[in-house]
Amino acid sequence: MYISIANQCLRPLRLVVRMETEIEDISRQFKSHLEKKGLSDPYCYSLSNDYKYMVKRTGSIFPDKDKMEELYSAMIKRKLSPARLGNIIKMFKHYCAWAGKELPDVKAPRDTGRRIVFLTEMEATMMLHKCINYRDYAILCMLLYGGLRRSEVVNLKLHDLDLENRIITVRTTKTHIEAESIISKKVVLALKDWLKRRPEVAHDYVFTSRNGGKIGPDRITRFVKEYANKAGVKKNVTAHVLRHTLATNLLVNGADISFVQKQLRHRNIQSTLVYLHITTEKQKEMYDRFCPEF
Repeated sequence: MYISIANQCLRPLRLVVRMETEIEDISRQFKSHLEKKGLSDPYCYSLSNDYKYMVKRTGSIFPDKDKMEELYSAMIKRKLSPARLGNIIKMFKHYCAWAGKELPDVKAPRDTGRRIVFLTEMEATMMLHKCINYRDYAILCMLLYGGLRRSEVVNLKLHDLDLENRIITVRTTKTHIEAESIISKKVVLALKDWLKRRPEVAHDYVFTSRNGGKIGPDRITRFVKEYANKAGVKKNVTAHVLRHTLATNLLVNGADISFVQKQLRHRNIQSTLVYLHITTEKQKEMYDRFCPEF
């Protein structure tokens, strides 16, 4: 009798474990499909996590159109950010193509209240001034002057550097499309200083960790915040904020929008146009400062 009761109690637990195992298995298959399409590892990881989120919320391993629309409506009611909703829509598209499901009729709301954080030239200068580590300094320069994403810095290899022509070939965008970014003479000098001190290691990644391996993205996140704090910057500074800093200051200084698009490697110029709202605010500030009193 006691054994029978114990078995009954264990059944729901076994079902949960089996369900979790099945979700992980299908998720791995979905991630493998994405990798075969040539998408980058971080993007595949993000999409597979969103797939697991969908499965757990809908209670179905292979949700159909109606289930996805119900999930999306629930996410809107919870007032999740437009960025989060946009990521879910991207996952829906990849999942439906893989599973042969009909696409849900959903659309991401416009993010009218988006506020991009960026540094002034003085704040960026102070951050660099506080950095005395050759590797960290070179990475900060790559983020600030090259506009590279954190993952792109992590995956940068020696053969991607053309220091003589001041060109970086970036191969680790979301779609693995190769693109080039111009770097300044200051970045070239910083990279040369680091490469002289780069340890002899088996791999050809530009930036190494303390133990000689490939530097991790979390390490970059930590020291970016560390140098921002040392510089007295009160903003929430991340590696991506330094990318925003390049784009914003290029436009403030009069750069053409198409040039900024190419430097940041945006496939769609709409991604670049968001910085125009920031420069408009800067324009108002300058107008108020220099407007004559008639």
